[in-house]
Amino acid sequence: MRRAVAIALVVSAISCDKVFDLDRAETPDAPPDAEVDAATRFDRDKDDVFDDVDLCLTGVGEGVGTDIDQDTVLDVDDTCPLDSPNGADTDGDGLGTNCDPFDNLIRKDRARCLMLFSDLALNSYLWAPRAPDTAWSSEPGKLIANPSVATPALATAVVAESIEGNGYTSYDAVLQIDPRNKFGSFTMYLRADPTGPSPDDLGCRFVIESLTSGTFGVVQGSTFLSQVSTMTLPQELTFVRIQGRIVTAGGLGNPAAVSCHMDTDMLTATRTATTSLPPGRFGLMVDRWLVELHALSIIDQL
Repeated sequence: MRRAVAIALVVSAISCDKVFDLDRAETPDAPPDAEVDAATRFDRDKDDVFDDVDLCLTGVGEGVGTDIDQDTVLDVDDTCPLDSPNGADTDGDGLGTNCDPFDNLIRKDRARCLMLFSDLALNSYLWAPRAPDTAWSSEPGKLIANPSVATPALATAVVAESIEGNGYTSYDAVLQIDPRNKFGSFTMYLRADPTGPSPDDLGCRFVIESLTSGTFGVVQGSTFLSQVSTMTLPQELTFVRIQGRIVTAGGLGNPAAVSCHMDTDMLTATRTATTSLPPGRFGLMVDRWLVELHALSIIDQL
């Protein structure tokens, strides 16, 4: 896959736990269920769709005037907003090969949501810290992790409402990383317990442990299920692209096949593992580094 976002760390994840009913028609102003009082429902992104049936909680107008991958297609119209070029659409689902999680004729995928973090109130609600870790802050257009370096601390952000879809979900996140004193880590959780650290937390982790090497792979809790530990790192490791995927044949407790891929100008690594699917939601964790999240693109199965 071509790496077209020059200053980016891109993460994708896929899950089969059913959270949204994606087979329904996407109709604005969907009527509330008969047993639910409309007064207790929220529309935090002000798009006239209640949060509990909204397929994309994002700021109003996001992507209208931006072009992240600089391919002359505005993000609001770009089905592969992080890749330029998008690549040929060989399976006819509207996504180019460079961003299509399953580029074949069996699975049909769609670009469901692009989050650019322009709404500070929505950011504050949607991206919650996990005790006892430091919270991520936000500025228009980005979320920021800035944990202490002098007294090592973690900064976490676990999404307040699940952003998974039915079948699987793929996340592409564009981040900028300042490793500061080199030592630290970034983790993109496919499934994280929002109440606190759990040995079941599952995702992709990149750790720099010395001036010459680091570890990348599939992590569950604090244990690497599969890893690369002898990588030679560039002197100034600031921008990285990571792709992560989790595919299951059922719900909680069923086998989940996880793949994590990292690509920089100087190294490439891919790790895979199989484990049981834990509960949890999408989340991010940073140890000592300074990280800015600029975009989150969500692709899932039709």
